Amino acid sequence: MSVIELFRLGGVFMWPLLVLFILLIYKVIERIVTFCLTDMRTDMEYIAQNVITGKMSDEHNNRFYHILADNLRMFPQDREAFDRYVGTECQQLADNLRSGLSLIAWIAAIAPVTGFLGTVTGMISVFRSINAASNVSAQLVAGGIYEALITTAAGLIISIIASAAYYVLSGIVSRYCCRMEYTANSVMKSIYDNKTK
Repeated sequence: MSVIELFRLGGVFMWPLLVLFILLIYKVIERIVTFCLTDMRTDMEYIAQNVITGKMSDEHNNRFYHILADNLRMFPQDREAFDRYVGTECQQLADNLRSGLSLIAWIAAIAPVTGFLGTVTGMISVFRSINAASNVSAQLVAGGIYEALITTAAGLIISIIASAAYYVLSGIVSRYCCRMEYTANSVMKSIYDNKTK
């Protein structure tokens, strides 16, 4: 049986599930593109060394590098201001990376409920047909239940994909934030502690 036939058998609730699935795929791709554009894979040690020595070009597209380098230029002697502004800008960067993840979590929560609602309405239809039929066969009952359960399966599949995507993408952002914090602290220690000696 093809996917299109299963979709038709699932009934009207397959349409909102399809919308949720398309929205999920779009949001996951959009987050991956954002992560790539943020240049999250650049080695933090490399960034720290280049900020400290001032060797990296201003044309480099790594946003975290520019946060460190720009604030170091603005506050060459003020450790507290550097710490405060870097912290604020890194938080904004982290918020930008996390934006959209809540939608993926919402899809993970709403998809199985939508699928279950489709199953319930399908079961209501089955029992109505059984009630109206003068001759009830096992084939009539099994066929109706089979059709009703398709939406639950579809909702659970979407939920599994969305949950996996949410935890993977959240983990990537969390690890990147930890690396940013560690690198910012090491740059601050290297620059300002050396100046006070």
